[in-house]
Amino acid sequence: MSSNVDYVFKKSTEFSAAEKDQWLTLFNTVFDKARTVADFDRIFLQSPLGYSYHTLMVREGSIVGAFNAVPYRYTYFGRECMIALSVDTMIHPDCRDNPFHMKKMAQNTHQRMALDGIPAVFGFPNHNYYEYEKRAIRSRDVGRLDFYVLPLRPGNLVGRCRRLLNVLWLPVRWLLLSLRAKNAHVHDCGIVKVDDDQFRRQRYTDDHLILKLPGGAECVTRSYQEKNGATAAYILDVKPLSPAALSAAVRATAREYCQADIILYVGYLHFKPCNLFLVPFKLHPQEINMTGKLLQEGVLDERFFNLDNWQINIANFDVR
Repeated sequence: MSSNVDYVFKKSTEFSAAEKDQWLTLFNTVFDKARTVADFDRIFLQSPLGYSYHTLMVREGSIVGAFNAVPYRYTYFGRECMIALSVDTMIHPDCRDNPFHMKKMAQNTHQRMALDGIPAVFGFPNHNYYEYEKRAIRSRDVGRLDFYVLPLRPGNLVGRCRRLLNVLWLPVRWLLLSLRAKNAHVHDCGIVKVDDDQFRRQRYTDDHLILKLPGGAECVTRSYQEKNGATAAYILDVKPLSPAALSAAVRATAREYCQADIILYVGYLHFKPCNLFLVPFKLHPQEINMTGKLLQEGVLDERFFNLDNWQINIANFDVR
């Protein structure tokens, strides 16, 4: 049971070595993923402020819950501001008897960020947390991200008639990879992350590759082994994001990851790509809902909650 808990606010720079270890142990328990002290320092200390925000739920001297938010620089309709990303929200499985634990941690973190002049927070809650966040924390929907794919070896994805499907698909694959969009127009989004060296040090690791594209464009990619055994090549980001640059990114990714079974781009596009298929929502491997909340009055406005105003993809949060 999780009675007699304390809620402790800390900036990342205020963690002791023992607290980092406890946080990482909790993360590994809740998410069944290995994360190291170096990962913690990169994600939370490499922010524009040099720290991130955490409210910890502590029981008998041990961290059993955490609400975390990382500040990022964004341009908001022509002016720069700091917007926080909520990440790695977690409570130990043995301490989930009280639904108000998460609400208290979120409120405490939001209040501290507002005092520091951070006007808004957004996040991508998982299926279990999504409805709770909207009801208890009063976050609002911003929108849902889309999946765009180019199967390279469809037989490896479905697991049946593997060799035949792969051979039959070859001419389609060749045709799609030969397509070249000519439109270099970049949609004028009002809300765009600041993609500078500091952001890249915080967001990307040695597992990511930055590929140069024609016309001075570039894309960020990564190969990932999915649970079904397929090798997926992700296009995390394209800069500048235009139809021409994205089609070039698909071709470059296919060349770089020649053994990949599928290419994916996850985000929200203001145009129809020429060599990627939009996956119907019912076939999404997971639902990626974007939510947000304003923390200060009169700084940002309702445009924050319209996905059409965002240039957003999985480079904006710590997935892949």
